[in-house]
Amino acid sequence: MIDKARHEQIPFGVDHALSVIQGLAQAIILLHGKGLAHGTLSPHSIWISFEGAAQLIDVPFAGIIRSLLPKAPFLKASIEPYTRESAPNVLLQDLYALGAILFELLTFEKLPLGANVGSALSAITLKAAQEDAPVPAEILGLLRRLLLVAQPYESVTAFNADLEKVLYDGDYSPTTF
Repeated sequence: MIDKARHEQIPFGVDHALSVIQGLAQAIILLHGKGLAHGTLSPHSIWISFEGAAQLIDVPFAGIIRSLLPKAPFLKASIEPYTRESAPNVLLQDLYALGAILFELLTFEKLPLGANVGSALSAITLKAAQEDAPVPAEILGLLRRLLLVAQPYESVTAFNADLEKVLYDGDYSPTTF
């Protein structure tokens, strides 16, 4: 979906990006609520329906994919922008991937690798929405925490509370008509 929108220069609304992230976040929250983690979340592991609903398609196989990464350099390189191996726990690894996907949905650019994340966040604009305006402060704050530039989330509950504020209290709420 991202590649097609980028290639055809189709605007991708911020509310649509947040709606996709909400669906993915619900899946991550459900996984972590059961004591499981994804660990290899990337756009390659997501299915978006024609109605816009987002689902993780490889959850049963995520552990197998993680175990194959050392033996599959091409696969590892393709998901590298969405992984942060130095994250202190599996929740933060999954949330980092979610942040990298949101970054790409908003900018049509892959998140830069390594230490460039903080500077990339300070320079991003809403290219995907063809607004070329700064990212709203509430979304930028969420991104900063997801991408471990600011204080990371200590629990799924803390993440969910911030996500709900962005989704339902901001100017780009997917529920605004």
